[in-house]
Amino acid sequence: MESDTSIGWLSPNFRSSDGTSNINNNPNAIDWYPANPVIATVLEAWANFRVQFQSPGTTTIDATMPNECAWEYDDSAGDCNCAFYLQVSTQVPAQVRGIRVDVTAASIPQDRITVVLEPAGVSGTLAVEVRGATAHTVFTGTRSGGTHQISFDIPNLPNGQEFTTVKATWHVGSASADDTYPYHFKVL
Repeated sequence: MESDTSIGWLSPNFRSSDGTSNINNNPNAIDWYPANPVIATVLEAWANFRVQFQSPGTTTIDATMPNECAWEYDDSAGDCNCAFYLQVSTQVPAQVRGIRVDVTAASIPQDRITVVLEPAGVSGTLAVEVRGATAHTVFTGTRSGGTHQISFDIPNLPNGQEFTTVKATWHVGSASADDTYPYHFKVL
C-alpha cells in the first residue's frame, strides 16, 4: 500500500494585467477548490496555507480571491482607496507520490537487513519483523527516507523457531507501506 502525508506550502501570489505582483496571505480572502479532495486538501491558518496530501494520484487545486481590492493612493485625501476589485483565479498542480518500502537483502551471517524507504525528506516509524509460524519484531524506531541497515538482534531471537520471511512496515503519519523479503532460517 502506498500513500503520502507530505505537506507542501502554498504562497498565493497573483499578477495583475499591468505586471504588478502581490501576495495575499489573508485566509478570509482566498477560496480553495481541490479538484479531488481524496488526493489533496488545503489547510488554512492566518498567513499560512498548506497542501495536505491524502493519497497517491494527481489533482489540481484552484484558488480564487473574490473581491480582492486594487488600492490606489489618493493625493488629495492623503490615503489609499479601493479603486476596483479583482477576481483572481489560478490552478496549482498537485501530484502525490506514495511512501514506499523495499526490503532488498537479508543475511544472518552479516546480521543485516537492508531496507530502502522512499521518498527522502519524510520520517516515520519503521518496524521490522521476521515471520514464520510466529512473528518476532527485531526493530522498531524512527527512520527517514533512505537506505538503512537493520540488525536481526540475534541474541533476542526465540530459540527453536523457524522463520521464512522478513517484513518491514513504515508508518508516516496516517499512511503506511510494507514489503516482505523471502529469507529462511532456523534459530537453534
